[in-house]
Amino acid sequence: MRIIGRKKELETLEECYNSNKSEFVGLFGRRRVGKTFIVKEAFRDRLLLHVTGIYNGSRKEQINKFCLALNRANGKANNASANTWFEAFELLQDFLVTIPKQEGKKKVIFLDELPWMDTPKSNFLSALEYFWNNFAAWEHDIMLIVCGSATSWIVKKIIDNHGGLHNRLTARIHLHPFTLAETEEFILEKGINWSRYDIARCYMIMGGVPYYLDYLRKGSQGLNKNIDSLFFSQDAVLREEYDNLFCSLFKNAKPHVKVIECLSQKNIGLTRAEIIKGSGLDDNGDTSEVLSDLEACGFIRRYKAYGKRSRGSLYQIVDFYTLFYLQHVKGTSLTSTNHWSSIANSPAVASWMGNTFEMLCTMHTHQMQQALGFSAVASDFSAWRATKDDNKRGAQVDLVIDRRDDIINLCEMKFSREQYEITLEQENNLINKIERFKQENKTRKAIHLTLVTVSGLKENSHSGIVDSQLTLDDLFK
Repeated sequence: MRIIGRKKELETLEECYNSNKSEFVGLFGRRRVGKTFIVKEAFRDRLLLHVTGIYNGSRKEQINKFCLALNRANGKANNASANTWFEAFELLQDFLVTIPKQEGKKKVIFLDELPWMDTPKSNFLSALEYFWNNFAAWEHDIMLIVCGSATSWIVKKIIDNHGGLHNRLTARIHLHPFTLAETEEFILEKGINWSRYDIARCYMIMGGVPYYLDYLRKGSQGLNKNIDSLFFSQDAVLREEYDNLFCSLFKNAKPHVKVIECLSQKNIGLTRAEIIKGSGLDDNGDTSEVLSDLEACGFIRRYKAYGKRSRGSLYQIVDFYTLFYLQHVKGTSLTSTNHWSSIANSPAVASWMGNTFEMLCTMHTHQMQQALGFSAVASDFSAWRATKDDNKRGAQVDLVIDRRDDIINLCEMKFSREQYEITLEQENNLINKIERFKQENKTRKAIHLTLVTVSGLKENSHSGIVDSQLTLDDLFK
């Protein structure tokens, strides 16, 4: 399959390859997002050496794998071996100097799943640092690409390194999941002709993760049958993914799982104090590190509640697969082959999709800005909630766009296949939100109510409260 999207990332890789100096590229992103694929497809026969770390492998196993890959790249029937990482990188250096320099060509080395290579007390990072600083950086024709799904490890050990690797990366590429538009392109490339409504529903289950999307099958199997097969059958390949997902990223994954499962109970997100209370974790630096790990790896996001300082930040799950698994797969039995098909149109699933659609919109704010015509205007994105008291009703807005042109968009997201119709009760609820927002925040900016729906707004005597509207098609732009 050809590379879908990734235009900016491919341009960065090519720019590094064509530069007149050695390049040290850090590639990171969520597990299964396609990091290995983009490097192998971008370079193909230009890739001189590709080594992948071994999950839970010992220091000796990691070094042996490195030497075996080096021997194959050498094209010789030798058995060069090493006992330490310093020796292993010395072998790599010896190999590289035997290859003549060619103008316009780089010697591309791809070290995949780097965090797995860095076993305890192995001195891997010290050896990598020595190899780069004392040899590769001075050769002008070496392109070293390091990659890892444990994004938090890459950030701490490579990007924010305070030792010999400090500021050594010459390029950073954070590979994100597909957008809706890229997901549509990927699905069409597979020969699957689904409506945008079904593609959006698929996205709310799997997210834009290419590895998951690649399991979809065309033909008579529609979305619901695909979900039954992938999550609820005896051989459900994506059912087992959850248990491996966090263990492969974090050495002690239990606290990370506790945080994720706690956050799955609240759509708008929780404060750090609420997470500690709900998960049972201690209020210390370890918990802060867990939150930082999950944020770096793309499972959660931290954002400000409108009008609050950073201490009032909220943490929210933004990984669609994880949320779907926890709310609909975990704990279910495999007694029915059409479990999802039988409940897909139930009120409970409809309610879940309504909440998840809100998250879908918050992950496509750039597309919303474009459709509303202010993509060039600097904006802050947040959520806002006001608690109920004796005299006032509670209110909540899941997406507040605070613009530098003195306008605030309060965004309401409604997931319904048909045109959305505002009733008198709903109009009163919207009026309450707008009024409470003005009162609580004492803003002088103009307040615009923006409605995001699947198929648009049905005009009636209550629809005039909406200032601007977007449809699902706008999120695919």
